[in-house]
Amino acid sequence: MPRPVTLAAALALALSACNTGFAPQYLVADLRILAVRSQVTGSLAADARLGDTVRLTALVANPLGRAPLRIRWATCIPDGTEALPPCLDPEALRDVDSLLAAPGVVALGEGSSIEVTVPEVAGAFDRLIARAEAEPALACRLYLELPVLVVADAGGKREVAVKRVRLIPGSEIAATELAGAYVTNSNPVPLAVRRVPSEDVPCGEGVPVLVPCWDATACDAAGCGADGFCAAGFPAGRGVLCARADPGAADPPYYQCAPDGARTPFFESLDWQWYVTAGRFPEFTGVGNATGDAVEFEAPAGPFTIWVILRDGRGGEAWFERQVPGG
Repeated sequence: MPRPVTLAAALALALSACNTGFAPQYLVADLRILAVRSQVTGSLAADARLGDTVRLTALVANPLGRAPLRIRWATCIPDGTEALPPCLDPEALRDVDSLLAAPGVVALGEGSSIEVTVPEVAGAFDRLIARAEAEPALACRLYLELPVLVVADAGGKREVAVKRVRLIPGSEIAATELAGAYVTNSNPVPLAVRRVPSEDVPCGEGVPVLVPCWDATACDAAGCGADGFCAAGFPAGRGVLCARADPGAADPPYYQCAPDGARTPFFESLDWQWYVTAGRFPEFTGVGNATGDAVEFEAPAGPFTIWVILRDGRGGEAWFERQVPGG
């Protein structure tokens, strides 16, 4: 699943065919879960194996400062069958409190970021592997999905999202014909966001509005800010935000399998999504879902927060977040 599903997002998509006066999807006015990332400790891997320690991180926007903010995590252990687990059941998700207390739902912890150990699912892997051996087309989808439930409560408001974390076999298929059919996915790495006056200007010549200052050379004369980004001011008014990913973090091609097991390689497609607490993306009307690696943005004169999320279409996610001071 490429992104967490929230009730707010579902409502926005349902309204995409008509103009109802709702705020655009990119405008964050209240508590919202914008993204959820899974990452194996010590690596960029988004997919996990048995025994791995995984850091789960939720990007939760709380522009009104609602308090106290409580973020809870839970999961339903996959069994390798086609049965719908409670954590993915739309009816069960209507009553989250009852769901969290239901049999088979396992609490994982609290906080915006937690670490968990991948649970024992050896029996489920056995069933998954047996199906792939019987149907070679399934070899390229040799993973289980661990549905992770994220519940954010703050000041009387609640947001819920579900992240599907891929669990993959390792030693269970080593030295078999299934080895290598599924390519392990890693999280992408956003490199920089710069602001240029128009798309005719090369991105590299733009103002570094979201460029991490890992070293002094990244910021040129702007210097490094206290928030870890280059301290260049964010120009007010209209311009183009251009985003770039780190090419060195790109995954190798992944495969899709034909019914006879033949493997066709494909490259990941990277998708960018933008959110702000103020300002406007004028080219995105209707539902107002701002996407793309180069987007026109009309920045406000006053302070605002901006988020840009990078997804690889296979469950990998990463993001930048910055509080921009007033001009």
